[in-house]
Amino acid sequence: MPRQNPLVTLLAQYCPSPENEAAFDESIHGVEERLRTRAPEVESPILARLLELLSSDFPPHIILTGTAGDGKTHVCRQVYQEFNPDGSKWGTPVVRGRLPADVDLVIVKDFTELGTEQQLKIVAELSSALYGEDDIKKVFLIAANEGILTSKTNIHDLSQWEQQKLEDSGTRKSWVRHLHATINKALIEGHNSVEDKSLYVFDLSRIPASRNLEGVLRAILQHEAWETCEGCELASANGDDWCPVFENLQRLRKPTIQSRLIKLATICEYINEHLTMRHLLMMVANALVGHSEAKGPVKAVVSCVEVPRLSKAPTSAAYFQNIFGANLPRSLKTPPFSILNSLGVGTETNNRIDHLLVYGD
Repeated sequence: MPRQNPLVTLLAQYCPSPENEAAFDESIHGVEERLRTRAPEVESPILARLLELLSSDFPPHIILTGTAGDGKTHVCRQVYQEFNPDGSKWGTPVVRGRLPADVDLVIVKDFTELGTEQQLKIVAELSSALYGEDDIKKVFLIAANEGILTSKTNIHDLSQWEQQKLEDSGTRKSWVRHLHATINKALIEGHNSVEDKSLYVFDLSRIPASRNLEGVLRAILQHEAWETCEGCELASANGDDWCPVFENLQRLRKPTIQSRLIKLATICEYINEHLTMRHLLMMVANALVGHSEAKGPVKAVVSCVEVPRLSKAPTSAAYFQNIFGANLPRSLKTPPFSILNSLGVGTETNNRIDHLLVYGD
């Protein structure tokens, strides 16, 4: 009887399916609590810098932007837990903490999902904190999808009702215009520090996917839960009784294989295809637990109990096919698998075969 490793079940939640919101920070941690195992913790390359800024004597306001899936909510949660280890209030859309400088930290986990009135209130408070004359009593950390914050600070795009709401809150339109220009300038020119270091804008989509992939591989492949598999009878079995997940794990731990995967991510960058953090988690999880003959909506090993019943044919679960989504039906081959498949890895013929096809033997 195989040992039960809850990490295998958790990784299956990252794999694409018609019924699953793969790798959303909010949903994956609900699964984490249910399975009583720790989700892979991928540290953002900018986390240390954020903690340094927020731990200073004069902490700045910070905006995190990027495309959906870049890990903005995840970074906000890591910051919150650093300053509030109990994490008791993380479930609300806007959470508050306390910084070493004895000021409030207001974290907006996802500005995009807030209602219009609450969005305007945050814009008003941020612009007032930046350009008003009152002493700073709170610092904002705002996560917003690319474009939404600039549209909500563009006076010309706001309706009369929205403009009136800003006026009612005592916010000067000139402050909002200044904030809009500042954010736009930072995003266009790629600057992090603006407004005399009172505001920082970090665009997570500018972090190379190859760099993020290193962190994803480290977090998943070095997870302590794999120790459960070391003594499993299927981990060392031969013939038909072996575990494809454990075999994929051993292969993916090889530095040569990891180097090749990172190079794949680099190639995607060269052709302007952006792989988000969510894409990378999905890709590595599917490489490990993906299985084309698995029953149900998720084409993956969702429990160790299934392993003895599944086919061990290399074409069913091999990591080098799963990485391109070969285990998935066509309807699920969305990014990142559609992007990786466009590279044509393993499908191109070489010059010798081309010569044979054109000219004969």
